Amino acid sequence: MRPLDETRIAATAGLPVEDRRLECAGVTTAVLVGGEGPPVVLLHGPVANALHWRLVLVDTLGLTSFAPAPRFGAALNAFLARPDGATYDDLWRVCTFDLDPLRDAMGARWGALRRYTLELLEEPDAMRGLGALMEAFALRPIPAEQLARIAVPTALVWGRQDLATTLAVAQAASARYGWPLHVIDDCADEPPLERPEAFLAVLAEAIDRIEVTR
Repeated sequence: MRPLDETRIAATAGLPVEDRRLECAGVTTAVLVGGEGPPVVLLHGPVANALHWRLVLVDTLGLTSFAPAPRFGAALNAFLARPDGATYDDLWRVCTFDLDPLRDAMGARWGALRRYTLELLEEPDAMRGLGALMEAFALRPIPAEQLARIAVPTALVWGRQDLATTLAVAQAASARYGWPLHVIDDCADEPPLERPEAFLAVLAEAIDRIEVTR
């Protein structure tokens, strides 16, 4: 077993999912499968993995051109140029409102997630694929006419201190498309990890509102 596979097993330990490997267009792809009912396929963003999910638009990319705050942009560029432990930690410090309580709360899982991400990016094609995905899906906005065609009830959840895609972007999208916006204080762009209790509360509120509108 490769060290990367061992790290992935440690990172997913205890989660109610099955870890699978699929061949997609000739590329070996890791997939986590869980739950019941009709299938829903979720694709994570750059410098992320399937351990980050919850199921609404949470501090999402694509609503506008990617133009993060300078501090976030500098940390992201440093990580992409040299993905190591130091640049990883620096990037997470701008992805969160306060990193230290998050690391304390996650305990051993934080170390497993950190090791898995860094070991994954040592794979020969990982950084090249990351760059291609960011170019295709993160840097440019989804055309407004496509967003306007979304017919299903949609909710936005945002960290008030998000430096990657600021709250103003979410407020503009909420006003333009009529999507309810739920804001979490003392939180940047990782609400499910940084403020899990507050995130679950606004998620329940968003789901309740969606069910009412159907």
